[in-house]
Amino acid sequence: MKIRMGSGDKAFLTFVYIVLIIIAVICIYPLVLTITTSFSDEKLLAQHGFRLIPLQWSLDTYNYVSSMKVRG
Repeated sequence: MKIRMGSGDKAFLTFVYIVLIIIAVICIYPLVLTITTSFSDEKLLAQHGFRLIPLQWSLDTYNYVSSMKVRG
């Protein structure tokens, strides 16, 4: 037995999906920006600011972190 949805129910469900997608994008955007910024060139980041897709990719940040000595 299927439950049939009326046009009002479909419109409400569509609205709910759109709101959830917007909330998901708002939550995921800072994470993606942080990850792509970690792969950005430091000088270009200082000149042009944060970008979702870096102008130039660099692994300098990860090289710096991996070269640090751990104090123990």
